[in-house]
Amino acid sequence: MVIMSQVIKEFKISKYFMFGIISGIVIQLFFATFKIVTLNAFVSGNEAASPMNTSQTALYVWVTQMLFAIVPWNVNGKDFDSIRTGSIASELIRPIGLFKLIFVKTISWRMVSFLTRAIPIFFIAFILIHLLSLDELIIQLPTFGYFLMFLISVTFSLILSTLITVLLYSLAFFFTSISNFIGAISSLAFVLSGMIIPLAFYPKQLLFF
Repeated sequence: MVIMSQVIKEFKISKYFMFGIISGIVIQLFFATFKIVTLNAFVSGNEAASPMNTSQTALYVWVTQMLFAIVPWNVNGKDFDSIRTGSIASELIRPIGLFKLIFVKTISWRMVSFLTRAIPIFFIAFILIHLLSLDELIIQLPTFGYFLMFLISVTFSLILSTLITVLLYSLAFFFTSISNFIGAISSLAFVLSGMIIPLAFYPKQLLFF
């Protein structure tokens, strides 16, 4: 119940940043198209030896763009500033634990960021690709079983990402600046999440871990 009320609050706040959200979606659509064309150029050279074919590569890139907001590469500036300046002390008068408060606010913020980008990207890409007959960029819809597993994995990913972000907030209570920590986590998150290079193309020794 607390999470739902916070999600609704975040949705209301996001309306004031609609232009930024739209511009971000346009950039992600362009970047996804460019990345698919680039990766498919490598895959099509020897598709038999590639860990993914061209259609799987296209789907992978679209999914990574839709899940971009879940990756713990940033923090909520508003909540971070409240810790840094000490104004979070006013939140402590509420009958709720500090960890629970930060966790609820963070998971709501990430969930709204994810939904406001993933849903528009999916529908815009799906409709435009079929209207323009761009077979190279096509999104293949999964079966119900795979879709259910996808939703479960996204839910756990959202929780894990939130916990990592809360850890960064916790460090802010002990350090005057955590920009280095945020930079390190951001770099690791992008590399290990497969956002830059698809995980299937990583060496088998790394995939084992």
